Amino acid sequence: MKRQKIQLLILCALLLVVIVALFAVRSYNSRQAEEEATKEAAYTVLTLAEEDVKEFSFSDGSEAISLVKTAEDWKVAEDATVALDKEAVSSLLGNVLVIQADMQIEGVTDFAQYGFDDPLATVTLKLQDDSIYEIVFGHYNEMTAQYYLRIEGNDTVYVLSDNIGYRFHISLEDLKKVETEATE
Repeated sequence: MKRQKIQLLILCALLLVVIVALFAVRSYNSRQAEEEATKEAAYTVLTLAEEDVKEFSFSDGSEAISLVKTAEDWKVAEDATVALDKEAVSSLLGNVLVIQADMQIEGVTDFAQYGFDDPLATVTLKLQDDSIYEIVFGHYNEMTAQYYLRIEGNDTVYVLSDNIGYRFHISLEDLKKVETEATE
């Protein structure tokens, strides 16, 4: 009789462990599903391929730089003799080819409240099909620690946690190819 009680207690303990494990797995799966839903809730602002861009210009408010894609390389629109670092231009352009936002605010009529009257930076992309995207970077919101972005001609403001606009605070010198001297 004593042996049966011990077996019954062991079985009850095992059942309890199985029940706790079941609830733990369900809880874990629920959290994973919520995280996936949050990732999918990101808003796609723009998705382009680099080969589709034929002109690329940007301004930080003080200096405007315009680049044109030739068959082999990127050139400065005003002076095609300037040698550019292809990787630096591709890296800079890559910042705006695919943009994901954390949130979007639709139906905006007063863009000044988001800093678009004095933008942090403006990037213009002209594609092979002659469509144009003008990306305007607004200011930093200290309360939410996020940045604003809009596509010109659209009444939607996007909220980003990444500060893409500051990446365009560079000069033409930063994009020039560095010539290395051969040592003899």
